[in-house]
Amino acid sequence: MKKIFLLFTLFFLLGISLSKAQLRKEKSAVLSVLSENEPFVLYVDNVPYNQTPTNAIRIEEIYKRSVTIRLEMSRRGRRVATEKVVDLYSENGYFLNVSYNVSKEGTAKLILWSLFPAGDFAHPNFDDVGAYVYGKPNQLIFSHRQPGYDFITYSDKDFADFIKSLKNQSFDSDKLKFLDAMSPDIHLSVSQIEAIMKQFSFDDGKLSVAKKCYNICIDTQNYHKLTAIFSFSSSRNNLIDYIAKSNRR
Repeated sequence: MKKIFLLFTLFFLLGISLSKAQLRKEKSAVLSVLSENEPFVLYVDNVPYNQTPTNAIRIEEIYKRSVTIRLEMSRRGRRVATEKVVDLYSENGYFLNVSYNVSKEGTAKLILWSLFPAGDFAHPNFDDVGAYVYGKPNQLIFSHRQPGYDFITYSDKDFADFIKSLKNQSFDSDKLKFLDAMSPDIHLSVSQIEAIMKQFSFDDGKLSVAKKCYNICIDTQNYHKLTAIFSFSSSRNNLIDYIAKSNRR
């Protein structure tokens, strides 16, 4: 850890020594956030950028000197984990590449991980995470599985393609069979499960989806929201009973 810190410090000092003309070539900032424990949704200037909670995210092409970020963790009792104003422009007149790590213990706090002149250094360990352009939420540039985490989620584009294919199935029974063919490694958010349920015509199909997806949901604390999708109270009560029984196992 000390070697990494010394290396980051050396890179930063080298960056400062570059000419101002060279540093100012990069006209936008980059912001990255990593959580080693719990996935999160990142809000930048009160706009959510990823629909599916993730453990790492990068926002590129930020043409502002500062932004306000907020993290909503998917498995904490309270939804808002932390909020912070992040400066992205140095006193010397250049945009920055800023990254934060979420603390592992206690309340979730944003800890500054690295700070470099934008464009001069590649961000450490953030090459295989979801990246977005500032001002274009829910439009992934790329997304890969981050090594070491225990589940895989759809990128926004992949999930949109999945829903499109699901819509092409004629009947609820066909849609259930299509859902069965989904990779067992894929995990879903409540909002994604809701989108899937809405493709079904009848409560029986919607209820089957809700039960089938419970064990692969990454934010089960919000599962009660799915009861609003049903037409009949018997279906709502059936799902509530199922959730209660699952939580007692």
